[in-house]
Amino acid sequence: MGIPLITEAVEILEKRKQQTESIFVFPSTGRTGHITEIRKSWSTLLKRAKITDFVFHDLRRTVGSWQAHTGSSDIIIGKSLGHSSTQSTRVYARIRDNNPIKKSMAGGFAAMKKASQEKKVVNIGDKL
Repeated sequence: MGIPLITEAVEILEKRKQQTESIFVFPSTGRTGHITEIRKSWSTLLKRAKITDFVFHDLRRTVGSWQAHTGSSDIIIGKSLGHSSTQSTRVYARIRDNNPIKKSMAGGFAAMKKASQEKKVVNIGDKL
């Protein structure tokens, strides 16, 4: 089963393809011609970025958490993360904000904020 790629991922892959002659997304000088184990590369990346206390799986957790936060269902989150069990996905349900009143208030505030930034609203303190 494949996972659909979002536009941003496709753009990154297209840029990588332009920067190499290899047929692999992550080429290597090893026997296979591509990276087969990411531990060394991941460790190097974290050191260069001066990031500590971060594991690769944190990226999956972050994506799943944001999907839940933005209202995605457990089924969709599970499929996008490649979970074979709904039990694995349920951890993200606690992050989901299903309060319709709060969502409505947040939406109203966002619309007001956008309108004020577009100068469609006059602040009460402004002189007319």
